This record gives sequence, C-alpha cells and structure tokens, in this order.
Amino acid sequence: MSQLRITGQRITTPRTLLAPITVEDADEMIGVLAGRELYAFIGGQPPSVEQLRARYAKLVVGHSDDGLQDWCNWVVRTQADSRAVGTVQATVMSEGTRAEVAWIIGLPWQGQGYASEAARAVVRWLTEGGIAYITAHVHPDHAASAAVARKAGQCHRRDLRRRAALCPRVGGCRLSSPTRSWTSRVAPKSCAGSVSAWSRWATCRRGDLGR
Repeated sequence: MSQLRITGQRITTPRTLLAPITVEDADEMIGVLAGRELYAFIGGQPPSVEQLRARYAKLVVGHSDDGLQDWCNWVVRTQADSRAVGTVQATVMSEGTRAEVAWIIGLPWQGQGYASEAARAVVRWLTEGGIAYITAHVHPDHAASAAVARKAGQCHRRDLRRRAALCPRVGGCRLSSPTRSWTSRVAPKSCAGSVSAWSRWATCRRGDLGR
C-alpha cells in the first residue's frame, strides 16, 4: 500500500452509510457541527460555512502537500433517511502501515451508537487494507469517546501489558501518548490476531473487533 495513494471508499454498516466527503457537504454539516458543547474536549468552536467549505476543499485533495499522509474523510449518514450526523476520518502515513482515526458526531445524535458503528467500520476497513498500526487521540476525561474506542475493539492499556507478559511479542507494540491515545497493531499469529490499545485500552484478538 505504501506505493499507492489511499483513498476513502463508501462503507456501509447496518445503520449508517460512510460517504467520502465533498465540499458540498459543508452546507449540511454546518448544522451538525453547531453547538459549543461539541468542542468541550477537542477544543475550537463551531466553524462558519465558509471555514468549513475551505477545510473540506483541502481534505478532498486526499493527501498532505508533502505527500507523507493520505487523507480519508467520510460523512456519516443514517441509512434510514441519509441525514448527515457526523464525520469520521483516517490519516494514513506514507509507509502504508500506520494510520490515525478520529470521529465527531453532532449533539442531537450522540448516545445512539453512530460513532461506534462508524469507527468500528473504518478500523475494519483499514485493517483489511493492510494497515497494521492504528491510533486515535482521545481526551482522558472523555468517557463517551473512550466507549467508542472500546466498541471499536479496544481494552484497557494495563490489559495490554498483562497480555504482553503472557505473549512477549505483544510487548513490541509501540504506544504513543500514555493518557490520550489508543493503538492497534497486528500481532504474530501465535498471539491470536491483533493487538490494540487506547491510552488504557487494548485487545489481543481480531474476533473482538465489532463486539
């Protein structure tokens, strides 16, 4: 994958459709991203429609100026009525083995499982595409995002350390910020699949993904 540009594809789940983002989506997303409470943990403030259009115009290029990152961004829409409820993104590093994921769901649709469903689908898409190491930065006090990470297949970081004691090669999984990120990395087959961690969370079985 490192020799090719990674581009987002349409992804469907039982309740959502993840559609690659377009500049035109800004007109609908401006309402989804309204509400200052939405930025309590991630910082910033609601954008203007002009700011959002400019941002999406950069994102649809699909990669950074230096070519070291591929950008995949999706609007999360409901299957029932195609209403936009949020976005999810994956930033794939140039060597094609690492990615960062992030998600945001508008206030009226939070607590309904849309973030978990979308994040789980993107993590699965990345894993099936050969991405071995996945990270996401989550505020340590953001319990809702911690729950999303867990439902995308993560457990507590101390469990990763405990599993590493049982399977030393699992310990080779490099973790980023100790309090703000979760990571996924494919483990040797002898370790039963994949290893993931979100600041304090990790999973050692591919079968855990999607529970």
